[in-house]
Amino acid sequence: MKRVLGLLLLVAARAQPPQTYELVVASERDGGEMAFYLTDVDTTSWEVIVPSDTGPYGPEWSPDGQTLAYTAEVDSVRTVVFLKDGVYETPVENGAFGASTGGFSPDGTRFLYSRRSERAVSDVMMLDLTTGEATQLTNTGDYNAAPVFTPDGGSMVHCRQHTETRDGEEVRNGDIFRTDLETGEITRLTTAPEFDCLAHVSPAGDEVAYHSCGEGGCRIRVVGIDGTGDRLLLDVEGSWPRWSPDGAWIAFTGTIDGNTDIWIVRPDGTELRAVTTGPGRDEVAAWRPTGD
Repeated sequence: MKRVLGLLLLVAARAQPPQTYELVVASERDGGEMAFYLTDVDTTSWEVIVPSDTGPYGPEWSPDGQTLAYTAEVDSVRTVVFLKDGVYETPVENGAFGASTGGFSPDGTRFLYSRRSERAVSDVMMLDLTTGEATQLTNTGDYNAAPVFTPDGGSMVHCRQHTETRDGEEVRNGDIFRTDLETGEITRLTTAPEFDCLAHVSPAGDEVAYHSCGEGGCRIRVVGIDGTGDRLLLDVEGSWPRWSPDGAWIAFTGTIDGNTDIWIVRPDGTELRAVTTGPGRDEVAAWRPTGD
């Protein structure tokens, strides 16, 4: 009887429907300006959730899937906007030259973003969502951007445009760095001459997907959280990688068939498939957490 019950449970588990995912996509759908649409991986429905009038970009979800953070034009300056229950808030100061989104902490109490103090200088800030106080986390005199938390909330990963010496010449480069938020210890994760940015940490916390841009365009790469095992995910034009909440997929903006669409692929580079196929530009997909 136990064996039969075990077989029945196994069959039931295999019969479960596939995971359902929701995404926010920045899209020029139907020939319009860039707006945010809520859809799913099969694009069975499209719903406008942020109109195009403020030029929304860079969407990021809170862990419970209830608050959407993004960058928009507010009073002629790019700043960060939070959208929850149909209410728009701008809890982040925009700085002298604007600010851009980063990501929420796993417990939803903190938010990372980057603030520009000069045209070529930007620093990572951490906003305490309970007090409204912001703390500056970087002070390098470079352009620090796209910060995200690691799944344990103890570190952040971001990109930094910096000047370094290569073959006796000073060059500008972009690389991915991980910073321990308690000790301040910094680990450089990428060292190649290509421009690396827009990193996203896997839900398991062991790998970082990022885009690397050089003379041949941009490619999605994956590196270990300790900077080892750097690998090319797949050899197609791609940027803005984002892990699904369960770690089963990586979504990215790809220009593969002559148009810019949202694509997804397994973390081992297999099962590449297009999510969007319309003639308009679709990019920067953010997976919506289920809140479970």
